[in-house]
Amino acid sequence: MVRAELKVVGGKQHGSLIPLQTKKFLVGREQDCQLRPSSESVSRHHCVFTMDDFSVRVRDLGSTNGTFVNGQRVQGQAILQPGDRILIGKLEFEIVMHDSVASVHYARTSTPAVNSNSDAGFKISELAEMPESIPTNETLTEIGRTQILGSPPTPTLSETSLMGAD
Repeated sequence: MVRAELKVVGGKQHGSLIPLQTKKFLVGREQDCQLRPSSESVSRHHCVFTMDDFSVRVRDLGSTNGTFVNGQRVQGQAILQPGDRILIGKLEFEIVMHDSVASVHYARTSTPAVNSNSDAGFKISELAEMPESIPTNETLTEIGRTQILGSPPTPTLSETSLMGAD
């Protein structure tokens, strides 16, 4: 499986790395998500990153504010390339890939590979292989906190720190 991380772009947490630890890495505000930003710009089930032996893909799950790759709204899914910029609500990340065939085979282009309308009707219930929610040792109730489930405690990410506000 490709090893990949989301690198925070901007703000106090600029440069922080969030490992994509499972084949399906769900982002949203619900308890079953592996990355749970407490930002109102992020939907309850916003998007999912999927990894296989050769690629990392992102699929928007019908979020209100959309998921963007290099400035283009994802319709269906997008195959990610090293260095692509991903906007989830107001939060911006860069995809970092390690030791992968993907980073050798995918030439860097100015636009993502977006499959428009191919599977835009994707439902969260179709994530049949999604692992069960991994319990976390803390409950997140404070606005602006993010927790990655199933991993050691990580630096807190907040919408304001990601966007550069003090």
